[in-house]
Amino acid sequence: MDRRRPSRRLSLLSSAVALLATLVGLVAQGAFALQPSGALQTRVHGRAACGTERWAIKTMSDSQASHVNLTAHSTSISALRAKAAPASLGTTRIAPVELTTYRVHARLVEFKLESDSDIHLVVADPSTGGSMIVELPLLSCVSSAPAGVAQRIAAARHALISACGQPPSTHFAHINGSATITGVGFFDFQHGQAGVAPNAIELHPVLRFSGSCS
Repeated sequence: MDRRRPSRRLSLLSSAVALLATLVGLVAQGAFALQPSGALQTRVHGRAACGTERWAIKTMSDSQASHVNLTAHSTSISALRAKAAPASLGTTRIAPVELTTYRVHARLVEFKLESDSDIHLVVADPSTGGSMIVELPLLSCVSSAPAGVAQRIAAARHALISACGQPPSTHFAHINGSATITGVGFFDFQHGQAGVAPNAIELHPVLRFSGSCS
């Protein structure tokens, strides 16, 4: 019998445990990855990668979130696309758009699961065809949202997936369908993202999704 084998196995096991501890440490510190713009970063939050750029506003986790009017204002994608873009973007909400909840009727175009765990959904105005982006965050990334809001965000995301399936993370999948979508107004940075409106306005986060894919 070779008496060296148990010690060799113990050595390999110790190495594996050390490697696992190192990986856990790196996750705890935060992991970073480039977004399609080449400029944005994500951070690990629990088991999900969440975003950083204007992230508190995107997820209703900022200090002004309680001032957002959650009563939906019916409008159109064309009307949202026509709003003046702000001269600059910062870490505070831009009134009145980012303090307003909007409801639009939309044609569904394509979607993708982004590296920040948002579902990036491109929608179009049924009359004009003009597009804009709506985003559906992951529940674990909106844990600091006001009471009841995180549940609405999670329910909206679940409704989209139930209607249209799970979006891929490697490419945009074309979808056909229509929906009524309710979400909070948000201005993003313009970096050539798929479906972006001329003023980079979005509904982010989506609070309600009611529709179907064919």
